[in-house]
Amino acid sequence: MNNNISSLKSRSFSMRLFMGALFLLGSSCHQFAQAQGYASKPIHIVSPFPAAGPSDTAARLLAPKLIEALGQPIVLENKPGASGTVGSLSVVKATPDGYTLLLGATTSHIAPYLLRTQTYDPMLDLQPITNIGSMPFYLMVHSSVGAKTLGEFIATAKNQPGKFTYSSPGNGSLAHLCMELLKAQANINLLHVPYKGSAQAVQDVIAGHVHATCNVTPTKSDQIKVLAVTSTKRSIAMPDVPTSSQAGLLGFELSLWVGLFGPQKLPATISERLSREVNRILSEQDMQEKLRTVNIEFIPNTPEQFTNFLATDTPRWGKLIRDIGVKVD
Repeated sequence: MNNNISSLKSRSFSMRLFMGALFLLGSSCHQFAQAQGYASKPIHIVSPFPAAGPSDTAARLLAPKLIEALGQPIVLENKPGASGTVGSLSVVKATPDGYTLLLGATTSHIAPYLLRTQTYDPMLDLQPITNIGSMPFYLMVHSSVGAKTLGEFIATAKNQPGKFTYSSPGNGSLAHLCMELLKAQANINLLHVPYKGSAQAVQDVIAGHVHATCNVTPTKSDQIKVLAVTSTKRSIAMPDVPTSSQAGLLGFELSLWVGLFGPQKLPATISERLSREVNRILSEQDMQEKLRTVNIEFIPNTPEQFTNFLATDTPRWGKLIRDIGVKVD
């Protein structure tokens, strides 16, 4: 009797193993078939920001060659609003079949942590495909400050706490967070002057109305001294400018990145194919040159590497947002 029961249990267990193997095989075949048939219709790439921003610029540089690679039209659609969450949320809710993608950036990825009502979690609801490139920040001061190096600026600000001001495109902007991180790491007190856009924020530093700012586009003016770039190595755009670490502020490294995402549960085979095609295109010499003209640096990467990068980068921004207590409507 016991032998019969053991035999039945063994056959039942074997059957479960067999059915499980069939399920995995079927799932793999389904994903393979999806990848083989991809793409068979137009692909929509959503930029969650207004036209002419970094993600929009990257999308328009990439699109023509991606059309050739995939053999399908690509529709670029700008869906700005709520710091990038409107466009991002439309991709979060899309069918995960590779035909609706997001050209997101640091701003859109950390926006849910800045908003009073969080509608989605970018770390859970979006599937990273590839990091298209990054743009470091440039720390700049007006000539009237008298600082020729970052160390001199920090020392001057410590000696005169609260005297110096800095501009940003608004509360919760990356420039705002960049300068707040500088304040925290350098232990200095600067007064924030928010604007409604980066152009005026930089222009008022040039005019001397504000003392300092942080921007992804280096400003070349006799009235501006660029003290440091927040990347791990010197910028091609301004090779004479030291990195923050070289200037004495160790570990002050951050950048605005632009990346391609799909909805969560996007099949790995489709994600990997898109990543391979984008990496191949962006590694071409002419694309490298085009990216450099808009200050975007591309480093080849896989979906896994991009995911690991985000797992480190996003919490850092999140901690800064919590520490300074900034929220935007």
